[in-house]
Amino acid sequence: MDHKSSVSSYPLDNSAIIHMAARRRNHTNSFRIAITLREPVCKETLQRALEHITQRFPAVIAGIRSGFFQYRVVPVRDIPKVKEETECLAPMRKNEIRDCAFRVLYCQNRIAAEFFHSLTDGYGGMVVMNTLAAEYLRLKYAVSVSVTDTLFHPDDLPAEEEQRDDYFTYAGKQMEVFKSSSVYQLPGKPLSAGKVLVTTDFIDSDRILKAARCHGVSVTVFLCAVMAVSVMEIQSGNFPNGKQWKPVQIMVPVDLRKLFPSRTLRNFCLFALVRITRQDEKSSFRGLLRMIESQMNTQKARNYMQNVMAAHIRAEKFPLYRAAPLFLKWTAVRLIHWIMGENNSCISLSNLGVATMPEEMSRYVERIEFVLTPRVRSLYNCGVVSYNGKTAINFSRNCEASELEKIFSRKLRQMVQITEQDCGGNV
Repeated sequence: MDHKSSVSSYPLDNSAIIHMAARRRNHTNSFRIAITLREPVCKETLQRALEHITQRFPAVIAGIRSGFFQYRVVPVRDIPKVKEETECLAPMRKNEIRDCAFRVLYCQNRIAAEFFHSLTDGYGGMVVMNTLAAEYLRLKYAVSVSVTDTLFHPDDLPAEEEQRDDYFTYAGKQMEVFKSSSVYQLPGKPLSAGKVLVTTDFIDSDRILKAARCHGVSVTVFLCAVMAVSVMEIQSGNFPNGKQWKPVQIMVPVDLRKLFPSRTLRNFCLFALVRITRQDEKSSFRGLLRMIESQMNTQKARNYMQNVMAAHIRAEKFPLYRAAPLFLKWTAVRLIHWIMGENNSCISLSNLGVATMPEEMSRYVERIEFVLTPRVRSLYNCGVVSYNGKTAINFSRNCEASELEKIFSRKLRQMVQITEQDCGGNV
């Protein structure tokens, strides 16, 4: 079926170009949002729902094509087909990215949408997933669903602000200078052919929230501290004498829409880097929380993020860069990413927060999961999302060993229990 969009193509933003440069034959920087329903999924109804929402999201349900000077996002001509799931976050081939760098899968009660990160971030993915699920429920059960900030009406026209590159809109005038440094990488033998293994741990959201509040920090800071002590335990086990000990650095994505009034569905996130040194290893858990909170607050400040945006887009302002052919730009970005981006952390911890749905939908939805692909040189990633009183912590890895998940799960429950005992009912 031919599908036409009123939105023309546009060039990739700087963040999206980095994801293109990081792509390998067996690796694509993608993420997945999955909704598990209380009844089996009907393939035909899901296909109709996808057909109804495709025109609403020309910036996300799209392909990425290369020209002489730049990559461009192009709305799909043919509506994609839903497919039965056989693999989680399988690498996207060149022709997939060219035609539609987005896929919808189903398996028993589960609907999953997988997005190449060059098209959108977690917020944009959640908007598309919620809208798709709402349309599916409308067609299947005649459910009338209210529009929200993360659920759009499929018949509305795409707003101009949804396709805007807001890195340019809100970038500051000064540039933040980054330095590359050697950090610890989790051990493991990579699996072949880009295979991704996923382990999901569920815990009561109230317990984590109360534990974080007891310490006066956010849930993300609390989870980041648990991740830090888990990684440090692995490193200390591998290097008990401490001679080869390296700093532990965790990447924490930051949704810039919480700092700036943006409505874009394109990428609009940056990241904070939480760094734990050898001296910090001896700190108490409460001390780690204070240190991580301080680093996060500094790096999440509005002015700091404006300067980071300025650093990200600086090359695009140079006439020589704009005039360079795409293969030279791609080579330069890929080299910089390999030196700086692939070595700057051992894991990402991306927290989508609390996913909310209109009451009309929630009684059909059992749970939500958020999964990231591991990066090329980092064998692990971690996606977090909370829904209906449960927090799903999704570890994705490209190695057989599952040591980190086991240590993290044990330490999380241990820290939550200790905090509950310390705080009692005074939370």
